[in-house]
Amino acid sequence: MAQNEPKEYTRSDLRFAACAGLFDGEGCIGMYPDSRNGYYIQLRVSMTRLEALDRMSGFFGAGTVKKYGPRPGRMPYWTWQCGAREAVIRILKQLRPHLQLKAHEASLALDFLESENLTPAQQRRIYEAMRRVKVRSRRPPTRTPSE
Repeated sequence: MAQNEPKEYTRSDLRFAACAGLFDGEGCIGMYPDSRNGYYIQLRVSMTRLEALDRMSGFFGAGTVKKYGPRPGRMPYWTWQCGAREAVIRILKQLRPHLQLKAHEASLALDFLESENLTPAQQRRIYEAMRRVKVRSRRPPTRTPSE
């Protein structure tokens, strides 16, 4: 296929892109200490729209959706989460080409999950790198009144 020819997207490609957009905006790739294996990775998306989470859960065929009661002055919300290692690897591989904000975190998580026999020091470095990832704001810096 020549470089100038438009790419044909399948319905599945578009669904992954939509899930990636939702995940970029509302989701999180968390790496947490575990007393048995060192660390584990969990994917999570929380929002007030149950329908979107149900669709995402059904599309990936993994994870669970749980409802949380409203906090004072807030609406109830739902959380989809997935921590099963094989499912997390599969989902991150499917999402990674479409992610913008969380692409680096997804790569770090896959490095951790797909590497065998990481030393505790190597695991700790990946954990620290995951915790350092910050989203850069697209807004210009605000000035204080004294400037």
